[in-house]
Amino acid sequence: MKRCLTTVILGALILFPAQCGASKVGIVSDIHAGKQKKRTAGTSVIYPKKAVRYFERAVKKMQSKGVDLIISLGDTTNKGKKKYYKQLKKIEKKYGIKVLWVKGNHDDRDFSILGPENYVYELNGIRFVVINTSDCPKRKRIAGCMKDAPPKGDIYLQHHAPLIKGTCDWRDDFKNGKSDVIWSGHWHKEITCGNIKIFPALTEHKQLQYRIITIN
Repeated sequence: MKRCLTTVILGALILFPAQCGASKVGIVSDIHAGKQKKRTAGTSVIYPKKAVRYFERAVKKMQSKGVDLIISLGDTTNKGKKKYYKQLKKIEKKYGIKVLWVKGNHDDRDFSILGPENYVYELNGIRFVVINTSDCPKRKRIAGCMKDAPPKGDIYLQHHAPLIKGTCDWRDDFKNGKSDVIWSGHWHKEITCGNIKIFPALTEHKQLQYRIITIN
């Protein structure tokens, strides 16, 4: 993808080479909204009970920085409870900003409150392909059970990274092209492997984790 990506990470500015430009995108991941006070998995510590409030804070901050679009990279709820989908959707409507909701493995059928599971969204000529990688048999957990490869896009949005955990090596059960730009969550950590970027959980260690990327 021959576009400029300028990433703003909690005040730190990182520039990727190319020309300057056009659309600002806000990103959060692994909101895990729920009633549980604290959830620990390995070195990750998140706070589901605080998640809805943190999401609204993130939306306000990203909107104040002029984002055109917000992306949520899956696991929007901790246990798939309908009321949390409704609360998150209400925030999207309240602030009048488009959110691309990606389905994660902690989400369930009520995810439909937020929107569809597999689709393409275009912003200023940039094609975002949203993919559900959660509802397939484990060995075929690719592209939301799509029979064919995902449609052509500039950036692919999916909950699961197409990598073997802890490495930059590709998993065999993902059909993405290895030159594709892919944004994902699931690991609750921030990792970059070439064109693949994995984003941290929203409430990781009680820090408000969101990112803003400017794309030309």
